[in-house]
Amino acid sequence: MYDRKIKNYSNFFKVLSNDVRIKILFELAFSNKNYTYLMEKLDLKQSTLSNHISKLREYGIIYTLKKNGILEARLNRKVLSEYLCEEIFNPHKLSVENYELDKV
Repeated sequence: MYDRKIKNYSNFFKVLSNDVRIKILFELAFSNKNYTYLMEKLDLKQSTLSNHISKLREYGIIYTLKKNGILEARLNRKVLSEYLCEEIFNPHKLSVENYELDKV
């Protein structure tokens, strides 16, 4: 169980380690954006944007929905907060039984 959680965090940070995905998150930090806006702003082809959006959606970092027939991407602040703050940086959530800090 613990190893699976570590692997999940590792994969989460791999998803975030891409410049284009970080740019997408920066754009979404200010407001929800439709795909056309993101393609133009980031100079991406539709297929390239879709691939990056798919990776971010896989971990729940963003979600998409249609608004007035237009596909829109939205930042999932709750998931980001859980991954980045509440879980890994909260010592009360780390189990000493499962992880020995002196092995790091």
